[in-house]
Amino acid sequence: MESRERVPVLAWTAVSLAWLAIIWAWGALHLAMTVDDTFYYFKTALNVGRGLGSTFDGINRSNGYHPLWLGVLAVLGFFVRDDMVLFTRLAFTLQIAAIWAGGMLLARLRPTGGARVLWPLSLALANPFVAKIVLCGQETALQFLLSSVVLVGWWRLRAAGRAGSTGPTVLLAIAAALLTLSRLDGAFFSGLVLAMPLVAPSESERAGGLAARLRSTALGLGVFAAALLPYLAYNLVSFGHLMPVSGAIKMTIAGD
Repeated sequence: MESRERVPVLAWTAVSLAWLAIIWAWGALHLAMTVDDTFYYFKTALNVGRGLGSTFDGINRSNGYHPLWLGVLAVLGFFVRDDMVLFTRLAFTLQIAAIWAGGMLLARLRPTGGARVLWPLSLALANPFVAKIVLCGQETALQFLLSSVVLVGWWRLRAAGRAGSTGPTVLLAIAAALLTLSRLDGAFFSGLVLAMPLVAPSESERAGGLAARLRSTALGLGVFAAALLPYLAYNLVSFGHLMPVSGAIKMTIAGD
């Protein structure tokens, strides 16, 4: 790593470590940095971890959450059963690790500025009002990490002239599915990335012809849809609709 790149990396790491120290030292963290939906996530995850099923109140089943982050929290809840403050600190630790890793991935995109992207990210994370968006116990930090994975993966395939290759396309589609499961509106970003051979093809993709670009896009979107199918089928069978109950309620209200 060049010396000019070390400084923003050190700044990004320092801000992340500062938040890690706050997470473990601040007695009011679980009160000041969380929001109402945080504890919906936490309580449901603890119930899943205890083998009580996907329920917030222990009586009614619910799918009103983004599933991948809930799954991560459920694993955490299996080991931390009764101490909500410790649970909060561990969840926030996972979040700061995800944010730091996502930033480091974006810093590897040299054509878009390389490590310089860490300067605005560091300034944003140093602001507690901004930090609370990603450090609140919800899914945003995981979404940021997986968005970075998808973006960097697509960019590297394109730069290497491998965009459209079967193996890389399948892996990119799986990463896009994980991104969507981390936050369901990530489907729009994921779908656009997988459709890039048609929307904004690289020179190598243009040279391969329209038919190859259509096959690549169909493969990526097909794998993406197949990876999401179990989750959608679970929602439909268990709750009568494809989306989480929160999304279904919002659509009903919008329809009225």
